Amino acid sequence: MSTDKRPETFVPLYSQERGDKLPLPASLAALLGDFRLPLKTQSPYVIGNFASTIDGVVSLNEQGHTGGGPISGFLASDHVLMGVLRAAADAIIVGAGTLRDEPGHRWTAEYIYPAFAQEYRDLRLALGKTIPPLTVLVSASGHIDLNQGLFQRREVPVLIITTPEGEKRVRTKKIPSWVQLASVQPQQGGNISAQNILTLVEQACHGQLFLTEGGPQLLNAFLSEGQLDELFLTLAPQLAGHIHNDQRPAVVMGAHFAPDRPLWSTLQSVRLVGSHLFLRYAFRERERE
Repeated sequence: MSTDKRPETFVPLYSQERGDKLPLPASLAALLGDFRLPLKTQSPYVIGNFASTIDGVVSLNEQGHTGGGPISGFLASDHVLMGVLRAAADAIIVGAGTLRDEPGHRWTAEYIYPAFAQEYRDLRLALGKTIPPLTVLVSASGHIDLNQGLFQRREVPVLIITTPEGEKRVRTKKIPSWVQLASVQPQQGGNISAQNILTLVEQACHGQLFLTEGGPQLLNAFLSEGQLDELFLTLAPQLAGHIHNDQRPAVVMGAHFAPDRPLWSTLQSVRLVGSHLFLRYAFRERERE
């Protein structure tokens, strides 16, 4: 994923960010300023990252216009921030629907903004992380095309989490040696619980900082089970629109929280690039570990 535009500097409007100051290389620090993430936790710390229109759409859900790029307007600064989150993460968790929407995508910092590939590598080394983050693909059905580029690059470790039935389906195909496969019984309704996902990810990788980039059904699982710590939300200054029975997904899909159990959050920071707002919310307060 490349972009023709140069990233603009983030203007800080508000910050109560928690955690440790990232050792950003000079070029990234000049864009982002003081940027913090909890790096020393004893249990998984899960962050989500999404881009949304003003009216809450995270994917246009039309052929040739899926993924977050058309939502953010392929904003270079958004890609830079995504790269920082990926570079800091120990694992990046995505659903099979996200892979289908972006079939050529690779969930690495270098892929989302190649111009800063070296800076992302330097950041990762400064954090003491010598291997790429584990890419975790969650698919209850096991309907996965293992010929996609995500599974063909030996340097990027991959974990597929599925159900026993899904595992049978995946094992009918040739699985590269660097791709791990784990299965767990689904919940009622056929979905895989967030807690089971986290348990399997912990077993497969070192570190506790996990990033999820979707989709909305997967984010719903983490929120429903109280397993999401923070949400990074890029609010793009566009209206996508809705029609009756629209299938365009919002940030969270698959459950109603309000009015019976609304999920309130605490604003952590606000940054501005042009007319794009970069919002950061905390969904659970945890004692410093």
